[in-house]
Amino acid sequence: MMFLLDVSALLAMRYADHVHHARVDTWTSQLEAELGREHVVFATCPITELGFVRISGGKAGYAPSVDTARIDLRTLKSKQNMLFIPDDLHTHPSRHGCVNRPRQQMATCSP
Repeated sequence: MMFLLDVSALLAMRYADHVHHARVDTWTSQLEAELGREHVVFATCPITELGFVRISGGKAGYAPSVDTARIDLRTLKSKQNMLFIPDDLHTHPSRHGCVNRPRQQMATCSP
């Protein structure tokens, strides 16, 4: 089973002084015990990785610098054997042939 981790989960997984470190550690251990380590895949994407580096290397102070935050992320990904899901999908019309803005009524769209 694959889990695309959000920024908060990545931070908590990497930094022992994060307020939710123990909670995330317990969660990951339970998953691995229930499903088997080989059946649990943690994933990141460009957005979560950028958020991790920005927050950990910023005012939160988990890492002393952005460069250290990048190293911390690489270490975490390697240790957890994380999958990277690239953001190479283009914005394209929905399967109905159009994209609506929020609060916009569904338009009649051509295929």
